Amino acid sequence: MPNESEGATPGAAYPWADTRSPKPRLSSTEASAYLLEQHGIHVARATLDKYRCVGGGPSFHRFGKRVLYLRDTLDSWAMHRLGQPLDNTSRT
Repeated sequence: MPNESEGATPGAAYPWADTRSPKPRLSSTEASAYLLEQHGIHVARATLDKYRCVGGGPSFHRFGKRVLYLRDTLDSWAMHRLGQPLDNTSRT
């Protein structure tokens, strides 16, 4: 099996271990950073924690004690919160 110094692609033998691919599920801290980076929306980790208790936040999964968010769910939630683009502020 070729090693990296011989031009092998990192993770080729173990595609699941490829560190270049994005994580499919994000922790609360990572979800907060993702929303800021991808959508320009600052939602603190503590706010996501509160939304899990009172509702209104993105859907999440539990893995034992860990809370995980899917990227697609975060994207959908952010776009829903942003609403439709507006071209003026009048309410006519």
